[in-house]
Amino acid sequence: MARFHPASEPRMDEKKSGEDFANESKWKYELLAQNIRDVVWTMDLSGRINYVSPSVTAITGYLPEEYYALTLDQFLTPESAAQVIAELNSQLSKPPEQRSESFIMELTERTKAGPDVDIEINASWLHDSGGKAIGVVGVSRDITARKRAEKELRESEERFRAFVSLSTEAIVIHEKGIIIDANQAAADIGGFPDPESLIGKHGLDDIPFTPESRQSLRSYINGPFPVREEAEIERPDGSRIRVLVQGRSMTLRGRSVRIVSLLDISELYKSELALSESEAKFRTIGISAPDALILINNEGKVEYWNPAAERMFGYAASEIHGTVFHSKIMPDSSIGHFKSALEAFRQIGAGGTIGRVVELAAKRKDGTEFPVEIAVNPIPIQDKYWASAIIRDITDRKNAEKERALNARRLAALLALNQMSNASIHDLTHFALEEIVSLTGSTIGYIAFANEDESILTMYAWSKAAMEECAIQNKPRVYPVASTGLWGEAVRQRRPIITNDYTADNPWKKGVPEGHVRILRHMNVPIFDGDRIVIVAGVGNKPADYDEGDVRQLTLLMEGMWRTVTQRRAEEDRNRLQEQLAQAAKMEAVGRLAGGVAHDFNNLLTTILGYTEMILSQLVEEDPLRAEVEEIHRAGERAASLTQQLLAFSRKQVIKPRIVELNAAIKEAKKMLERLIGENIRLVFELEPDLGRVKVDPHQIDQVLLNLAVNARDAMPEGGILTIATANIAFDKESLSPNSEIAPGSYVVLSVTDTGIGMDDEIKSRLFEPFFSTKENGKGTGLGLAMVYGIAKQNGGCISVYSEPGMGTVFRLYLPRTDDKPVASVIRIRIASPTGNETVLLVEDDDMVRRLAQRVLTHLGYEVLQAYDIEDAIHICKEHPAPIHLLLTDVIMPGMNGVELYEQLRTARGEMKALFMSGYAEDVAVRHGVLPAGTEFIQKPFNMEDLANRVRQTLDNG
Repeated sequence: MARFHPASEPRMDEKKSGEDFANESKWKYELLAQNIRDVVWTMDLSGRINYVSPSVTAITGYLPEEYYALTLDQFLTPESAAQVIAELNSQLSKPPEQRSESFIMELTERTKAGPDVDIEINASWLHDSGGKAIGVVGVSRDITARKRAEKELRESEERFRAFVSLSTEAIVIHEKGIIIDANQAAADIGGFPDPESLIGKHGLDDIPFTPESRQSLRSYINGPFPVREEAEIERPDGSRIRVLVQGRSMTLRGRSVRIVSLLDISELYKSELALSESEAKFRTIGISAPDALILINNEGKVEYWNPAAERMFGYAASEIHGTVFHSKIMPDSSIGHFKSALEAFRQIGAGGTIGRVVELAAKRKDGTEFPVEIAVNPIPIQDKYWASAIIRDITDRKNAEKERALNARRLAALLALNQMSNASIHDLTHFALEEIVSLTGSTIGYIAFANEDESILTMYAWSKAAMEECAIQNKPRVYPVASTGLWGEAVRQRRPIITNDYTADNPWKKGVPEGHVRILRHMNVPIFDGDRIVIVAGVGNKPADYDEGDVRQLTLLMEGMWRTVTQRRAEEDRNRLQEQLAQAAKMEAVGRLAGGVAHDFNNLLTTILGYTEMILSQLVEEDPLRAEVEEIHRAGERAASLTQQLLAFSRKQVIKPRIVELNAAIKEAKKMLERLIGENIRLVFELEPDLGRVKVDPHQIDQVLLNLAVNARDAMPEGGILTIATANIAFDKESLSPNSEIAPGSYVVLSVTDTGIGMDDEIKSRLFEPFFSTKENGKGTGLGLAMVYGIAKQNGGCISVYSEPGMGTVFRLYLPRTDDKPVASVIRIRIASPTGNETVLLVEDDDMVRRLAQRVLTHLGYEVLQAYDIEDAIHICKEHPAPIHLLLTDVIMPGMNGVELYEQLRTARGEMKALFMSGYAEDVAVRHGVLPAGTEFIQKPFNMEDLANRVRQTLDNG
C-alpha cells in the first residue's frame, strides 16, 4: 500500500521534473491559465514540491526554484504540515475506489521574510498509467485577506446577533436536495424575491449555479458531508459571483437535513459590502420591529435605539443616545438595582436578568409607568461586554390577564351565589354588591330595584364601606326617576353612565345631601330583564377611570345575580304559597275563634254599656258615684273597639259598602294622617290621576290608612318619608301563579311605603296574625294589621308586603276596580222623639241582652213581646192576636238565624218590619258581612240612644 513519506531533504535525481508534471495533461495548463493569481503546484508522495507556479513569489516571497529545495515542514507551519500528512495518509490507507478524488484544506504557509499567510488548497490525486497514486496536484489561494474579512464579519455578526434573525450569509436548509428553509440572503443571491419563494425548490437545479458548479456540487446532495467548496452563480443580469459553499448535516425536528451557506468571496471589497449589507439589514429589522431594540455599550450607555423604542418610551433616538440606559426608562424605585447589576455585568457579562425574559415596570418620558417584558443578552466585543435588550410593552397582555382573572373571580362569585341555597334575597344582593365593588376596584357601591313601570328606584343595598362613610341620619330609600340626578340617567337613557370626574360640572347632577359619601368617580349600569329595567347597580371612587371592562364585569355579575334572585323568588313564591295555605287555615281557625269570642263579648258589653247608661241617666252631675260609673262606661267602649278589630280581622264585621273615589278618601284623611305621624316624617302623595273606583265601606279605608300609617310611624323613630300612592293595575291569567291569592281582573292598588327599619322574614311571616306585635308591652294590641288583612279579604282583594331589614317597607292593598258610579247619599232626618207605642217582638237568646233591650224599649213606650229562642218567637207570633209592628232579633241563634226567622214569620205577618242586631253575621243571607238590601242592622254593643233611634227609624221607613 502506498504511503506518504515526506522527504527530509531534496533529491535532485527524480525522474520527472516539475515542468514534466505540468505538461502531463492539457487540463493542467488550462487550470494554470484560469487561476494565474493562485498558485498551482504538484507534490510527490514524499512531500517534495515538483512544480510550483510563479505566482507563489507574490504570496510567500520564495522563487519557484527555491520551493523545490524546501521540505513540507519548512514551507508550512508544523501544525499545517501535520494536518497535510494526516489527511494524505488517511486517504492512502483506503482502497483506491473509496478515496476522495479531491480535498480542500485551509493551512498556514510560511513566507520568506514576513508574517505567515493563510492559504486554501484544493488538491487532487495524480495517478500513473496503472492508476496508482503517485502524487498530488493542487491549487493554493492566499485567503489571508478573506480570513481577516471573515473575522471582521463574525465580530459584526456577534455584535448584532441578538437582533438579526437573518444571517449575512446565504443560508438554506435542504432535505435530499429540496429546500425546506432559507433566509433573505439566499433569496437575494439566487435572484428570488423572498425566502418563501425558495421553499420546495431544488437547491442545485433552481439556484442559478453555473453548469460546471452544479455538476461539481451534485455529488454532495446525498453524498459525503461536511462540504466546503467554491462555486459560481450566474445572476439574472448575467454577472457572475464566486461563492464559498459550506455545509454540514444536522437533525431538525427529528429529520436528517443539511444546512448550507453560500458566502460571496469574489473580492475583498465584497466582504466589506457583506458587512455593510448586514448592518443595513439590522437597521431594517430595527425599523420594522414592533419591539424596542436597544444596544448598550460596556458603560451602560445607549448605542442604538430603534423607532419602536421611540414610540414606546417617548424619547427620540437623539435624546437617548449616549445616556445611561436605566436613567431614563426605569422607575426611580428600580434605578438602584440596575446600577448594581450594571457593575457586575461590565465585569463578567452576567447577572440575574441576563439571558432570561423578565417582567418589570418601565417609565415613559411623561412619567407614566407601564409593564414590560425585557430580554437582555451579552455581546462580547474586544474583551468587553456589551448588551442587547429587546423590550416589549405587555400592557395589553397584562390587561387581558387581568380580564381573565376578573372573569374567573366573577364566575366564582356567581357559583357562590348559586350555592347560597339557604340565603335570603337580602343576603344574595349584599354578597353580589360587595363582589362587584371588589371586581371593579371601587370602594363604594349600591343596588337599586326598579318598579314595574321604571318610574321609581328603591335602594336595596349599600356596600359596607358606603354605609360606614355616610353620615346621613335618615337615608332615603325611594327615588323617583324623574327627579333623581345622575343615578336616574341610567334609566332615562337606558344605558350605562360613566362619570370619571364627578367634581366637574354636569347638567345631570342634582347634588347630594349633607353627609353623603364623597364621590370622585361614578358608574351606574341598568340591568334588563327582557325589555324592562329591573336593577340599577352603581359603584364609585375607583382609583383609576372606569371603562367598558368595568361595565362588562358589573353587568355580567348583576345579570347572574338577577337570575339567581329570580329563581330564589320563584322558590320563595312556591314556599310562600304553601305557607299561605297553612296561614290561611290558621287564620281561618283563629278568625272563627275571634268571631265567636267577639260575639259573646259583645253581648256582655251591650249589657254593661246599657245598664251604665241607664244608671248615668239617673245620676246627677254632683253624684259621687257618677265618675266611677263613667269610667266603667269608657272601659266598655274601649273593649267594644277591640271587639270591632277582632271582627274586622275575622271578616265578621258588618259593612255597608258603596262606590268610593279612593283618591278623594285619601285626601280627606290627609289632615288626620299628618297629625298622626308627627313633624319628623314627611308625607308624600303619589296619586294616579285617572284612578278607577272601588266598592268598599268608606270607614274601612280610614281604618286601613290609620293602621298602616301608625305602623310606618313606629318604624321610623328618627323620621323619614311616608309615601301614599295609588295606581290602576290589571292581572291576566297568564301573569298569575296557579295558587295566587288574587284573581285575574282589574284592580286599584293602594301603596303605603316607609323608609324605616324594615322587617326580616320571620316577622313578615307572622305580620297579619292577631295579637302578634313587635312593640313593647302596652304599646299595641297586635290587631291593627290583622284588621287590615281582614278588610282586604272581606272586600274581595288582598294585601302584600315587601320589606328587608334596613330597607323600609311597602304595603300594597289591592281592591277590585268597578265601573259603577257613586250614588248620592240619602240624608236621614232623625225623629225628634225616639219613643213609640208599637208592638215589638224581641228575640234574643242571651238573657242579659234581652232583659236590657226589654227594659229600654218599655221605657220608650213600646209594648215588648219577649222570646227566648226561635220556637218561642214562632209560638208568640202565632198566638198574639194584635199586630206585631217590629221584629227585633239577634242574627245568630241556635237552630235558625234571624234573617231566616224573619222570612218565615212575615208570611203570616206581612206588616211586620225587622231590625237585626249582632256582634257579627255569619248566616247565608249575611255572608261576608253584607246585609241583604233593605234590611236594618244595629251593631252590638249598642247604647240606649242608638237602640231608640234605630227602632224608631226602622218603624218609620217604608
